[in-house]
Amino acid sequence: AHIAAAARAVTGCSVLLLCADETDGRRLQSDLAAFTGEEVQLLAGREFVFYDATASRQWEHRRLSLFHAMRHGRAPLVVATAEALLQRTMPPEILDRAALTLRLGDLYNLDDLAQRLTAAGYSRCSQVEGPGQFSLRGGILDIYSPEAEAPVRADFYGDELDSMGIFDPATQRRSTNITEATFLPAAEALPQLAPGGILGLCAAIEKEKLKLERAMKKSGAPQSLQTLWNTMEADSRKLADLQSFPAADRYLDLIYPDFACGADYLPENTFVFWAESGRCMESAKHFLWRVNEDQTTLIDAGALRAKGPSYC
Repeated sequence: AHIAAAARAVTGCSVLLLCADETDGRRLQSDLAAFTGEEVQLLAGREFVFYDATASRQWEHRRLSLFHAMRHGRAPLVVATAEALLQRTMPPEILDRAALTLRLGDLYNLDDLAQRLTAAGYSRCSQVEGPGQFSLRGGILDIYSPEAEAPVRADFYGDELDSMGIFDPATQRRSTNITEATFLPAAEALPQLAPGGILGLCAAIEKEKLKLERAMKKSGAPQSLQTLWNTMEADSRKLADLQSFPAADRYLDLIYPDFACGADYLPENTFVFWAESGRCMESAKHFLWRVNEDQTTLIDAGALRAKGPSYC
């Protein structure tokens, strides 16, 4: 940590300190902050979701917030686990496109804003209570960005953003007026951001189903192919009906054809230091092994395509 701090002090460049696990990460985060006197962020990994089950997006919210900060030069000091840096995620240019910034006095179409928030994974509700939600009542738009500590209320006079402020979701009372706010996506895997949107993703899934049908016509085709076809058919229907779809990680390669990971968010001229490189390598190898084992199990169960995404 003291060498990383020295590099930061002498050059002013961004620094990434790579470590084996989150325990080491928290210790190095504290040490680096003490040496530099600056805020140090910790990039942790997340669990991929392959089944339609309720899953917390808390880690994804933290990761997207940090990725956005790294992308725009607001996180010059980062400690990351090997797993967190390696695993597949939303490409930087798509994160930029999905992020929504509102500025006081600018003109907006409220219907377009609602569509953009839905595409970014937000849930529309009658009253905002938690991160990843928004509500639209007349000319009042409430948004709770996943990385924010409190939601924002935007009041429109026609198409003009007339006033904006942070409010308490419990009391619905505004506490602080603001002139600008940025709202980040609510998940890393967002089907609406696939090429061609939801319809484009459904078309890509249909192509994969046709490949399966050809494979199933061959003698000796395993039962898992039929199970996979059924899974993809059900997924396609849910997507077409705009239903909630927690298992979007199944189709990461179709949603984001270009592979991206945490390393793609590093600013130019970033120093990358390895804290105990041997342990980092072992951690990375274990992560690769675990991902491969999980994929094999899911493929055998007919829950994942054999030639599907590279997850790291």
